[in-house]
Amino acid sequence: MFALWIGVALAGWTDPTHPDAGEVFNRGIESLDAADPSAAEAAFREAAALDSEWGRPRLGLGLSLLRQNRASEAIRVLAPLAEDFPEQSMVWTHLSQAKFAARDFPGAQEAAERGLALEPADVLCVSAMVDVQLRTGALDAAIAVLEAAAAASPSPDWSCLRVRVAIEQGALDTLDALLASCDGGDAALVRNAWGAASTARGKPVTVDIGAAGHMVTQANQAIMLLQQGLVEEAAALADRLIAAHPDDVRVHIVRGRIAYVAGDTSTAVRHFEEAFEREDWVEVHGDGVRTGILTQSQEQEWVAMSVGAAATLAGVYAETERVPQAHTLLQRAEDRFGPHAALHAAAAWAEMYSGRPAEAWDRLARALADPQPGVVDTLASELLFQHADSLPDAMAELLVGIEGHPGVLLNAAVGLTNQGRGALALPLVDKVWQQVRDRSLAVGIGYTAAVQERDLAAAEVWHDRAIAVDAVDPVTVRNHTAILLDADRHDAVLSLLGQHPGVPDGPTFRVVALVELERTEGLEAAALADGVDPAARFNAAVTFGNGGDTDAAVRVLEQTCPLMQGGNRVSCEEALAAWTE
Repeated sequence: MFALWIGVALAGWTDPTHPDAGEVFNRGIESLDAADPSAAEAAFREAAALDSEWGRPRLGLGLSLLRQNRASEAIRVLAPLAEDFPEQSMVWTHLSQAKFAARDFPGAQEAAERGLALEPADVLCVSAMVDVQLRTGALDAAIAVLEAAAAASPSPDWSCLRVRVAIEQGALDTLDALLASCDGGDAALVRNAWGAASTARGKPVTVDIGAAGHMVTQANQAIMLLQQGLVEEAAALADRLIAAHPDDVRVHIVRGRIAYVAGDTSTAVRHFEEAFEREDWVEVHGDGVRTGILTQSQEQEWVAMSVGAAATLAGVYAETERVPQAHTLLQRAEDRFGPHAALHAAAAWAEMYSGRPAEAWDRLARALADPQPGVVDTLASELLFQHADSLPDAMAELLVGIEGHPGVLLNAAVGLTNQGRGALALPLVDKVWQQVRDRSLAVGIGYTAAVQERDLAAAEVWHDRAIAVDAVDPVTVRNHTAILLDADRHDAVLSLLGQHPGVPDGPTFRVVALVELERTEGLEAAALADGVDPAARFNAAVTFGNGGDTDAAVRVLEQTCPLMQGGNRVSCEEALAAWTE
């Protein structure tokens, strides 16, 4: 929040002793107001050089450095200033902001506490403390600070600041009352409170799209539209953001994600490359500090989005045989964000296309150890589906213990089944078939894998599940029937074919089962049905003949012999002649 109340922060303490210092100092103030912190820095340095005893130029210098995301330098200016002027709460406040920007959260809290001890109802200092507590998740402490400030000096500002705490708590039902109490507070605080509340509720918020302080709010709006399935609206908002902030890494990440979800890979890659093929990568914490809306959950969301974008782009690079670019991008991403699951998943692709499948599967195992879904699911699913042929048995068995990625496990089962490795697929699909959205696919794969492994008990279970979800595949039923025949389960064959009359080879299997059971009832009609193999018909005729029903045998053979060739036809005609006599 350090971008607010600059004029107030720099007014009213320690007058200059040099006649020109005040004019130079005012030039620095004008530069800050004009959003030119570099010019402000130069002016404040000059004013401080003219009058080294005057504190305000040094505070202005610290602020101008902070506005340029140079937090460490700002601390080196503000920390000695706080020692020289310990009675000035604004110095402690801005030192807190600088330490917050430098991720020194304990130091930021200590400096804010020093400021609040001097002025417990100073809005900027209270805001600095709340920023620290929101970032560290100390929500009860944030509420206590706001209540103390309200007791010291009632103001709508405290309700405005309370809005962000309520959102982080998930207490959305309290927002209406807080926003009503916020009315009449500082204009910037009111605007931020309404924007945060609207985003939390999943509603549009009208703000100046060109204002840097609202860029993240609008980017979140674009993601919200995407999550609601409004892809075109999300893309349009993101395009307007890019027009207003063409050099901002985050808006390109958002636009790339929207394009990727829409299936427009080329546009997604273009925006991801715009984000990541530059030196000034997204710095989530620093960007949040500059826009003044960073909380613990928001930082986690932005890190996840940035990591996901980098992983997606690396995956595209690997799949399009740009493996060196993938490795370079992944190394930069890990240096910036740490070893996230999505980056491990993308690295698995890069290793696979580098000809190192063992390393690829090791990376994938590390990725899936994190139960949180996201980009890792897409990358892992595609890798397992496309490269199941090289998946080690031990890795397939390890997947059974993975939690939080049912879709990934299903895709692994599909890939393994396609490779004829049903024994490894069955435990996977058995674990997730009730968790995945496409239950029909899962049940169909389970049935296919069970039949593939000739596991009659499992096949029966999966067959019943397939009927329940209308996922019966005729080819799988045909193969199920075949293994039942091989196991001499002839009654089970007739039962299965009775449930699925249109199965390929079903008429032939029915005749074979009846013959094996020496059951002549219905055998003639079954033998003369369309699609019955001539050999099965011949065996049916033999069954009739051996049982003394030569008339039925002759009727079947008269329609069978013309369909046979060579020695089989000769044998058929001889039998026909014998039973005709």
